[in-house]
This record gives sequence, C-alpha cells and structure tokens, in this order.
Amino acid sequence: MKAILLTIIFSISIFHLRAQTSSDIYLFDIQMNNNSMKLINGKNLTEREGYDNQPHFVDDRALLYTSQRDGQTDIYAYDFVQNTAGNLTRTPNTSEYSATVTSDKDFISTIMVEEDGTQRLWKFPITGGTPTLVLDDIKPVGYHAWYNEKLALFVLGRPATLQVANALTQEVSTITGNIGRCLAPIPASGKISFVHKEAGKPWMIKSLDMNSMEITEIVETLEGSEDYAWAGANRIIMAKDTKVYECVLDGDKNWKEIADLSEFGITKLSRIAIDKTLKRLAIVGE
Repeated sequence: MKAILLTIIFSISIFHLRAQTSSDIYLFDIQMNNNSMKLINGKNLTEREGYDNQPHFVDDRALLYTSQRDGQTDIYAYDFVQNTAGNLTRTPNTSEYSATVTSDKDFISTIMVEEDGTQRLWKFPITGGTPTLVLDDIKPVGYHAWYNEKLALFVLGRPATLQVANALTQEVSTITGNIGRCLAPIPASGKISFVHKEAGKPWMIKSLDMNSMEITEIVETLEGSEDYAWAGANRIIMAKDTKVYECVLDGDKNWKEIADLSEFGITKLSRIAIDKTLKRLAIVGE
C-alpha cells in the first residue's frame, strides 16, 4: 500500500487558494466498553502549523487527508504500517480536496480546483497515472460519496443542494436543498446520509436510498453541528466544540458524551472519519 499510495505524483496546472484555518488531524484507537465507544491512545497525527483536514480511511493501513503547504493544497497519505506520511498528489497548478476511494477501489476521487478556478470531481488511478474527469458539467462540487457508479454530491450554491449523478451516463438529478457538507455512506444499507438544514427546524441527519431516492429521517444533530461519521450501521459519532458524542440508533437515540479533547489544546472539533474495522477514529481539531 505504501508503494502504491506514496508514489502517485502528478503534475497538472495555476490556482492559488487563500490560507485556510490552521487545523490538525488527531488519531485515536477505538475501544468498546458495555456497548459504548471509548477513545484511547490519542495523538496529533499532523502536528504542524497549517491546514490539515478532511481525513478518509482507505482501509486499516492508510489515511488520506488534505494538506495545504506554501499556498498549495494536495492530498497526502499516512501509512499506518510504516508510520510515515507523504504526497499522494503533487500538483503545482491545481489543488485537491476531499479524497475518497471509489466503489471499485481502483481510483482516488478528489474535488479539484482547476487552473481557471473551476471546481469539479476528478479521479486518480490508485496505481498511478493520468487523472480523469468524473463528471463533466456538475460544478462547483464541494463534497461527494460513492455508491457503485452513482454519486451523492454536495453542490455549492445558495442554497447548497444534494444532487445524485451517474458517473457512467452523466445523468444528474437534484434531490433537495439546504444540506450540510457531510455525505456519508451508511454501512451495508445502499443509503447515504446527509444533514438537512431546513429553515425553522432542527438540523436533521437523514438517509437517501440510492436506488429509490427515498429520504428518511434518522436523528436530530447536536445543535449547530454538521460533521459526523458512522461506526457501523447503528451508531453515529458527532462532535460539538471540544467534545465527542455517540448516538446508538437501536438504543434511546440520545447523544451521549464519550470524550472531551480539550486536553489536546483543541478549541473546536469538526470532520470525523472511522475505519471500517472500527479500530481507529480520526478527527480534525483547531
């Protein structure tokens, strides 16, 4: 995996982003105790001045993340076996964000800010090679999640919209508006979840069936929070301020505090990722 992930170096084309808020990615081991999650062995994985964000587990061996250095944003990979990190992309004229593994596991898909500022979805072969455009006409894409050949997309606008596209046919449909940035596949379900921010209502995590397009309410978010991750099919992990919470859906469906990360000097938590084996949790702290 290290040889594959860390030798994918691309040169594409000129776009300079303004500086992002300084943030780090913190890594924890997961321990289950009486059907409750506990975070142990915490460490700052990136530990530097600058923007490190948007963690995504490839498997139990590697973590992808977005890193901005000297005004340039690329995708990095942290190898858990070697305990080393390095560039997955190295593109002097474009910037990449929100790395995700495609359903067939042959590609890493990213949101690319192109030379002229266009923001679209591209994919890089995981074994190296030339990147290709996934969706020609959908822009500006902010975030995405795969289900087979289909994609759930957070498309920027006023309001931001949830759209579903077929990467093979290029067909696209708008599902709803006023959504949050976090799109997360629900394990073993054929559904993708999102946060619906309807005016005058509490924010709600909902599911979208990627076959029927049916939307179902799941649970209200923590007030003002929109980043979360699935720990299996019945447990959601979410953060607010410096604290991490869990909601067990086959239980009382209440948010329960499981950790306070203020001891790490964190003042605000945001994006969360959990590996499919439920061994590790990565979370972004400012």
